[in-house]
Amino acid sequence: MKDVILLLGAGCLFGCTGSGWSPPEGVMLEGFQVHEGYHCESSAMLNLLQYQGYAVTEDQIIGAGALRMIKRR
Repeated sequence: MKDVILLLGAGCLFGCTGSGWSPPEGVMLEGFQVHEGYHCESSAMLNLLQYQGYAVTEDQIIGAGALRMIKRR
């Protein structure tokens, strides 16, 4: 999980410079499945993390899972 956070942080820092690395055209990710979500950013993160093998939900990504835990107490 630390690797994913580090990768995302680096992407945030260097992704907007315009002169950074860009993937080659026509890159195919074998076995990639798109899961529809409620918001574009969180569903993109959901797709990335599930492709990498993490069992997360969109609620966990946006923090809604924490709200549910608070309400149960």
